[in-house]
Amino acid sequence: RLFGNVVLNYKFTDYLKAFVRVGTDYTQQQQTRRRAFSTQRFPFGSYRENKLINEERNLDFLLSFNKRFDDINLAINAGGNQRNVNGNMLDVSAPQLIIPGTYSLANTRVALISDQYDTRRRVNSIYGSAQVDYRDFLFLELTARNDWASSLTLPFGASPTSTSDNAYFYPSASLSFVLNGAMDLPDWWSYAKVRAGFAQVGNDTDPYTFAQPYLRTDPYGSFPAFSESGRLPNYNLLPEISDSYEVGTELRFFNNRLNFDFTYYNITTRNQILTNVPLSYSSGLSSMVMNAGKIRNWGYEAM
Repeated sequence: RLFGNVVLNYKFTDYLKAFVRVGTDYTQQQQTRRRAFSTQRFPFGSYRENKLINEERNLDFLLSFNKRFDDINLAINAGGNQRNVNGNMLDVSAPQLIIPGTYSLANTRVALISDQYDTRRRVNSIYGSAQVDYRDFLFLELTARNDWASSLTLPFGASPTSTSDNAYFYPSASLSFVLNGAMDLPDWWSYAKVRAGFAQVGNDTDPYTFAQPYLRTDPYGSFPAFSESGRLPNYNLLPEISDSYEVGTELRFFNNRLNFDFTYYNITTRNQILTNVPLSYSSGLSSMVMNAGKIRNWGYEAM
């Protein structure tokens, strides 16, 4: 495994700076499997080689502005990211051996069985945030992000009937108010804060969701057989979106010896992507990809 990053920082002024960063996380595995003669499932033994390569590369940049104007401290960030995920697998096996104990792909009495895949996925993003601090007791934070996902890009010639798009936008906002900075509290009341926030998160799907490839099935004698995928591609697929709301308070008493923290949250997920929804076999297909209904999670947390 090899992972790490290289960062270039540049400071324009005391309140304006930027960085560019490139990083990778690369793994490669080589696996072998040996089955001896006369085992229950492999009376003639078997030998298998498997090679897996996975890599995630990220290239991002960020421009940061942070300056105080009298009673207001302002921090603004703007940047972008490109995320590339690549995977490769090669699997070859000799299902029956000629000579016992000789584990080699050449030592096979029947045709080799092989499988291979190569996946590529890219997400391009731009984002920004702003934090406003007024006299250290009122805090406002805003964020916004837009992603473009290759996994939601329709194949050439596809004709969607809805607003299917490979781009999705999601913002957030939060507001906190610390009572200590705005008013005088009794000596036994050490700290008091109330907060509220809204956040939206988008998500894409697996690579090649819109593809309908030929898949390998049981061999015909010693010859491999292929059939068209039984999954129906959905060209009207939408990105998955989660909306969350939260309100809460934090209270401390007696020089922080007694603390209370209370939160109420409400999360609603819509357009959830289900990849293997069963279909009637009379349709000639077995499954499809679709957006599901809404799922709501809500609750209280007290500490």
